Amino acid sequence: MRQEVCDAYNARLDAAHEQMIWTHPGMTTYYRNAAGRVVTTTPWRLVDYWHMTRRPDTADFRPADQ
Repeated sequence: MRQEVCDAYNARLDAAHEQMIWTHPGMTTYYRNAAGRVVTTTPWRLVDYWHMTRRPDTADFRPADQ
């Protein structure tokens, strides 16, 4: 995957997490890693994630030899 695509996904992921209780500074949760970043499989509803991933954009990927 191209780095800018990965970075954009992570920014979208972090923005979605910012809307959830797990990111509140007063929360102690196993969703927060040692670096303080909240990590879960997905902050989105399953149907929304399905829509995001059902048709991958091949331009987001680079050839295996690069």
